[in-house]
Amino acid sequence: MNKSEATGDPILWQQKRGNRKKTPSQAWIPKVKEQVKHTLEFMVKEEDLSWLEGCYVGVARSVEIIPTLQEKFFMEGYFSCKVRAMGGRLVLLEGGDKEEIKDLVEQASQWLGQWFSEVKPWKSSMVSRERFVWLRCQGVLTHAWRPDFFASIGVVWGKFITLDDSTSLKKRLDIGRLLISTTAMEFISKVLNVKVNGEPFIIKVMEEEATNGIFSMKSDHLFNMRSDSDNDASESWSVDSEFDNEIMEFVQEGG
Repeated sequence: MNKSEATGDPILWQQKRGNRKKTPSQAWIPKVKEQVKHTLEFMVKEEDLSWLEGCYVGVARSVEIIPTLQEKFFMEGYFSCKVRAMGGRLVLLEGGDKEEIKDLVEQASQWLGQWFSEVKPWKSSMVSRERFVWLRCQGVLTHAWRPDFFASIGVVWGKFITLDDSTSLKKRLDIGRLLISTTAMEFISKVLNVKVNGEPFIIKVMEEEATNGIFSMKSDHLFNMRSDSDNDASESWSVDSEFDNEIMEFVQEGG
């Protein structure tokens, strides 16, 4: 067997069998190349880290509160404090001077405890390994359209957090949307083999691109027709308490 036969290239096999030339429709077919992984090296100068001196990193208690944290600091009178999302549930707290956040942690720990499960001084090795992802599921059987079924899909990649309103209220049954927390960095797109009551079927699960952030996407605005009677469907997107205990595992420190 020669090299062209081993690769299974359809164009080369046609040439061998019929000695025919490639047609224009065949000529463009690309060959699959092995993905090469590279390590990017970069050096940060010491003086470029000066603005981070005195900063702290907080772990938000829920996903939902992250975009409101800056306002909460303002309402409490901490006007010079800046709150920046770092990815996942991590936020960077920066004060007007190097001592402000340290003093805040020492003097207002109870107030901070309402919003953060943990607050630590910033270190250069801290980075979030957690991200939040909306998944779309197609092909789910109607009788399997249950929160616990969608939760079982979520745990394939991480922690299930919530369903969007259209899914939980069964306003549409063609696509189900669920929010998960995951440490997987690759784009999620997979066909799952599932059995419900012994009956096999497949569902397509694909990650949504987070163009507007996760916080404004609990309602599927393209299809959701929300009424006042649906207000009880909105719940806090808290991650379970066991996950709170694990969250610092998503913070890389020293590799």
